[in-house]
Amino acid sequence: MAKLSPNARAFVEELIRLKPALSDLKFDVQQSLFEGFAGSLRAGATSVLPVLHDALVGSAQQLNAMAKGAVAAAVEMSDSGVLGKAFAAANAGLGGLTRLPAVFIQGVAQIGAAAGPAFERLGAAAGGGLDKLSQKLDSAFSSGGMQRAIETAIDLLGQLGTAVGNVGRFIGEVLGAAQQSGGGFVNTLVVISGALAAAFADPAIQSGLQALFKATAALASTAAPLLISALQVIAPVLTALGPPVQVLIAALGAGLQPIIVALGPVLLAAAQAIGGLLQAVSPLLPVLGQLIAMIGPILTPIIAAIGQIFAQLAPIVAQVGQIIAAILQPVLAALPAVLQPVLDLITTLTGILLPVLGDLLSILSPALGQLGTAFGQIMVALAPVLTQMGVLLGDYLRVMLPLLTPIITAVAQLAALFAGQLAAVIQNVVVPAFRMVSQILSGDFSGALRSGKELLIGIAQTMTDIFMELPMKIGKILGDLAVSMFDAGKKLISSLIDGIKAMAGKVKDTISDLVGGIADFFPHSPAKTGPFSGRGYPLYSGQAIGLALAEGMASSQDRVRAATASLMGTAHGGLGLGQLAAGQGMLAGAGGGGGFHIEHYHESNNGDARRTAAELAYLGRGRG
Repeated sequence: MAKLSPNARAFVEELIRLKPALSDLKFDVQQSLFEGFAGSLRAGATSVLPVLHDALVGSAQQLNAMAKGAVAAAVEMSDSGVLGKAFAAANAGLGGLTRLPAVFIQGVAQIGAAAGPAFERLGAAAGGGLDKLSQKLDSAFSSGGMQRAIETAIDLLGQLGTAVGNVGRFIGEVLGAAQQSGGGFVNTLVVISGALAAAFADPAIQSGLQALFKATAALASTAAPLLISALQVIAPVLTALGPPVQVLIAALGAGLQPIIVALGPVLLAAAQAIGGLLQAVSPLLPVLGQLIAMIGPILTPIIAAIGQIFAQLAPIVAQVGQIIAAILQPVLAALPAVLQPVLDLITTLTGILLPVLGDLLSILSPALGQLGTAFGQIMVALAPVLTQMGVLLGDYLRVMLPLLTPIITAVAQLAALFAGQLAAVIQNVVVPAFRMVSQILSGDFSGALRSGKELLIGIAQTMTDIFMELPMKIGKILGDLAVSMFDAGKKLISSLIDGIKAMAGKVKDTISDLVGGIADFFPHSPAKTGPFSGRGYPLYSGQAIGLALAEGMASSQDRVRAATASLMGTAHGGLGLGQLAAGQGMLAGAGGGGGFHIEHYHESNNGDARRTAAELAYLGRGRG
C-alpha cells in the first residue's frame, strides 16, 4: 500500500471496504446460478456420459489415426528430401519479407504524424458533436421522447419481423408447390441454369453480349444526364399530382371493387375456355415447329431483300420527314400566336355556358332517366332486327361491291380536288383577308392596302379556278365514274343472269309443283273445279262478251257517224285545201306509202339492240 500513489491507494481502500458487499453479491449469484444444477447434472451424467464416452473415444481414435498419418507423411517427405526443399523455399520467401515489419511500422508512424492535426480537428469536432448529442439525449429523456421513440422502434421492428416472416412463408409456400409439381423445382433450376451457362459460354454469344454491353454503356453515358434533367422537370409535376392522384386512387378503389367481383365468373369462364383452346392447340405445336423449320430457309432471302428495300426506302423516308416538317413547321410556329386568344375565348364561353348547362342537366335529369329506360327497351326490341339487317346488308354489300368501288374512288378524287381548292382559297383569300383586318385594327393602312390587293388577286384567281377549271375536273371524274359504273353494271347483271340460270332448274321444279297443284282450276277445256268449270269456261264467257260488244257498237252507229261528220266539217273550215292534202299525204306516207325495208340485220359485239330499235322507230316516223 505504501508504494501506491494516493489515488491508487484510495481505490484499493474502497475495494477493501466493498469486500463484504461483493462477497454477498458473489454468494447470491452463485446460489442462483447453481440452484438445482447438481441434481440435473447427476441425472444427465447417467444418460449422457456413456454416449459422450463412446463419442470422445471414437474421436480420439480418429485423431490418433490422423496424427499417425501426418507423422508418417512427414517422415516420408523428410527421407525423400521434399520437406527440406519446402522449408528452404519458405526460408527464401521469408528472407524477402524481412524488411516488411520495419516498413509497416515506418508507414504507420508517418501516417500518424501526417494525420495528427487532422485527427485533432476531428476530435474537437467530434467533441462538439458529442456535446450536442448529449444535450439532445438529455432533452429527449426528460421529455419522454426517447421512451416513445424506443417503443415506436420496437413496434416497427416487430412489424418488420412479421413482414419478413410472411415473406419467408410466402417463398416457402411457392417453393413447396414448385417442388411438388414434378421433377423438383430445384432440379429444374439446375437443368435450366446449366443449359444457360453452356449457351452463354459460346463465343458467338459472348461476342454479342460484349457488343450489347458496350452499347448499353454508351446509352447509359448518354441517357444519364437526360434522365437527371427529366427527373428534375418531373419532380414538381409529381409533387403537384400527389394529392389528386391519392383522391383518384381512393375513388378507383370504391369503383373497381364491384367490377372485380362481377368479373370473377367471367374470368373463370375465360380461363376455362382458354385452357380448352390450349389443349386443343397443343397437338398442332410439333407440326407448327416443323413448318417453321421449313419456312426458315425460305424467309432468309426474303428478309435479305426486305433489308435492301429498307435501305432503298431510307432516303424516301427522310424526304417524307422533311416534307412533313416543312408542312408542320409554319403551322406550329404560328400556333402560339393564335392559341392564347382561342383559349381565352373558350374559357369565357365555358364560364358562361357551363352554369347554364348544369341547370339544364338538373332540369332534364328525370326526363333523361325515362329516356334511358325507353332506349333500353328499344335496344332490346331492335336486337333481332339488327341481326337480320346485318345478314341482309352483308349479302347486299357483297353483291353491290363492284358498284361501290368506283363510287368510293370517285368520292376520294372529288374530296382531294375540293381539299386542294379549299387550301387555295384559304391561302389566296382567307389569309390575306385576316391579315388586312389585323393591319386595319393595328393602324397599318399601307400594309392593309397591300393585303387588299392580294385579296382581290386571290379572289379573281379563285373565281377563275371555280368557274373554269373546277367544272372540267369534276366532269372528268364523273365521266370516269360513269364508264366504271357501266362496266360494273354489266358485270353485276351478268352475274345476276348466271345466278338465275343456275337456279333455273329449281325454279322450273317449283313452278311445276305449283302449277300441278292448281292445274285443275284452269281451263284446258272446261275446268274440273273452280270458277272456270261448267258455264264458267272462257269460251262461253268470250262468246257472251263478243255478242254484247257487237250489240253495243250497232246501237251506237248513228252517234259515231254524226260525230265524224262534225269533226270533218270543222277540219275543212280551219285548214286550207293544200294543208289538208299535205296532211292526207303525210297520213298516207305514215300508213305505208313510204318507209324502208331491211333485208339482212347483223348486230356486232359492241352493238346495242335497244339503241338500234330506237333508231329504227325514229326513222319509221319519217323523221330521218
